[in-house]
Amino acid sequence: MTVPEPNYPPLSTREIQALPEGARVIVTWAEGNAGPNEYQQRAADHLVTATQALVRVTSRLGIATWVLVALTAVLAVSATIPLLGLGR
Repeated sequence: MTVPEPNYPPLSTREIQALPEGARVIVTWAEGNAGPNEYQQRAADHLVTATQALVRVTSRLGIATWVLVALTAVLAVSATIPLLGLGR
């Protein structure tokens, strides 16, 4: 004897937002709406966009790191010069 699939009413946006973190839901698509393939494509597009943004930020952090290294070197040299008696 097979058990019939449960038939749940659709959730409103407010009900979906109220679900606890990690809640499991069953997703179905009504006729005419975007199906799983289009949904996966949108998710992939968002992932690519997020990855590109992360690469840009990482590049900027690399430049900022080198600027900090250069400024630290300048400060170290300027603090060392008086100790060596090379100042005025």
